Amino acid sequence: MKNRNERPYSPIPEKPKSPEVLKLPEVRISAASFCRIKDAEGKLALLVNHSRAKKGITVLSPIGGGLEATQEGIDMIKDLLDVDESTFEKGNDLRFRMPGSNINKFREWFLSNEQRESTPHREIDEELIDETGLLDSEDLKDIQCGEVSYATELADFNPQGIKDLKSLRILEVFDVKFKPETLQKLAKASQEPNSKIHFVTEEEIRNGKTNDGIEIAKVSESLLDSQAELPEFK
Repeated sequence: MKNRNERPYSPIPEKPKSPEVLKLPEVRISAASFCRIKDAEGKLALLVNHSRAKKGITVLSPIGGGLEATQEGIDMIKDLLDVDESTFEKGNDLRFRMPGSNINKFREWFLSNEQRESTPHREIDEELIDETGLLDSEDLKDIQCGEVSYATELADFNPQGIKDLKSLRILEVFDVKFKPETLQKLAKASQEPNSKIHFVTEEEIRNGKTNDGIEIAKVSESLLDSQAELPEFK
């Protein structure tokens, strides 16, 4: 007979793990903001990657993109992390190289949400209006961005081709909701031949391709695996 005061077993959720970065002499940071947008069936919206499409390659990736800092934010990063202008890749993008030993200083600055973009609105406008023409400004009225969650990935990739340099992706993921007519417009567009937007299942994302064979970028898994916290790096 069960003790009335006995509480039901509830496992302690595993704390999210962070990549081991502290011992890296140098790491490339790539900070981005992604949107988790679901249709009525719970499928997730992905776009044909704009930059890859220019090279004739069709790959689906999340809606969103690189985060930008203010000039004050860039200056703060330089002082805080002891890096100079040459480590930054483009303008005020949060894509730059830094000593791995300073990663938790950057984490603390990043989580302050100061002197940088803290919502995906700019990227939504650029990708869904300017680049694809899927929506117009009227469609994006009353857009709602929910609580942010985080994902990280340490990859053997850097666009400069620097030997042994790893890239640390720090990703913010927002649950984004559109008004019903806007979502219906996107769903309708996804049914057109050679559509720039696709709604895919979690299984397709895990498999790395759609059921009809279109490649899905691995970074799309961040939409499935993001956590409420961005833990300190090891």
